[in-house]
Amino acid sequence: MADEMDGTQKVTEAVRKVFSVDDIPVLTNTVGKRWVRIPEWGDSEVCVWGTRLTDRARIESDAAQAGDKPTQAAIRRQIAAVIECTRDGDGPDAARIFERARDWGWLERQPASALDAIYAAVRDLDASGATTQAVEDLFGLPEMRAEIEQLKSCLSYIASVSGCCAACPQNSQGTCPLQSSTQPLPQTES
Repeated sequence: MADEMDGTQKVTEAVRKVFSVDDIPVLTNTVGKRWVRIPEWGDSEVCVWGTRLTDRARIESDAAQAGDKPTQAAIRRQIAAVIECTRDGDGPDAARIFERARDWGWLERQPASALDAIYAAVRDLDASGATTQAVEDLFGLPEMRAEIEQLKSCLSYIASVSGCCAACPQNSQGTCPLQSSTQPLPQTES
């Protein structure tokens, strides 16, 4: 990274914290977690956890039992992921909600939408770990924060001038919950 000072360039080193084995005792659950609402189950929520290598191994072992039937393997993979990754909380003492022997058949009979919501969250959590950190690092830059604030201001202006807010389910400024941040500007006659 280069800083310009008085027309000269000065190269600075980025400060990095390198992982050490000594850090292990202070680390806790590092997989991503997300609460997902499942309307098909009475508007209940489940905590979906990303996978660890052992979880992934069990999921793939279950999928492999389908043999050379790709559709059946996909179904088995999804149910196995639901079993491995759905917990009753997001803390270190959270327990899995489902057990293979007891709940596999029940899960097979559930609406696809319920299992799809959980499976999508698992895939998203697994795929977004490094990406999330990279985005947080990017948006941590002061220049980027300033640009985002300017963009918010521009979008608020557009919403106020158009008389509607595209981010609002009511799609109307009169009933928009964001109305306080999108007050209409006085209209000028042309």
